[in-house]
Amino acid sequence: MKAAKEEAERKERIRREEIAIKNRQAEFTLLEKKLSEVLPMVGEANLIASELKRKVRFNVKMIRVMPEFGTLMDSRTDVVIKVDNDEENYFYQWDCDKFQNRLIMMRENLNEFFDTGSIPDFSNKDRDVFWDPPEPLLVGTSYLSLKNLGYTLENELEAKILSSEGAEGARGLLSIKYWPCDSTGTGEPDEDLLVEEPKELLGKEIFFRVEIEFAKNLPKDLCKNVFVTY
Repeated sequence: MKAAKEEAERKERIRREEIAIKNRQAEFTLLEKKLSEVLPMVGEANLIASELKRKVRFNVKMIRVMPEFGTLMDSRTDVVIKVDNDEENYFYQWDCDKFQNRLIMMRENLNEFFDTGSIPDFSNKDRDVFWDPPEPLLVGTSYLSLKNLGYTLENELEAKILSSEGAEGARGLLSIKYWPCDSTGTGEPDEDLLVEEPKELLGKEIFFRVEIEFAKNLPKDLCKNVFVTY
């Protein structure tokens, strides 16, 4: 029986690995197609910006999108456009759809310039296709296991802030912890919640507090007005 079980587990592991390989191959094919489409457009956008005397530079950037739930194996690679706006001294990122829409309007600006000989008026920011207001940029994603809650226990650690960028895929550390409490958030949990097996908690209401103490070793260019959502 034990040998049969081990063989079944081995086959299941191989099946999952084969599925993961196929998914990666499909992902790389899609990524290659997207890059082949967007790279010429990025070159065109840079030429238009130069022609219109704008100090704005576009670059293709590949990022690793982390899942909100699941495992890191569920992460995927995507393409975004990094816009370095030297006129405003900050940068922003556009997804490919937004970039393509902006490029259509850039072409209209360029045609206007060719027709009139005058550079379009970009003083109205709301009508400036090269401009975007400052917006939050994702530094990275951290994961904290909730397994301890099944035993009404606390958990505390300095979790890596995972990203596709930075040394070894990390962009710093986040000090985070949680602990069970009562409904007010200040006292100890009820005694009937102190169990030996998680199944004893079925049907019971559990309260716990989450505390984020600090983040450290963040990228210097992303250290302004940092906040955490969870």
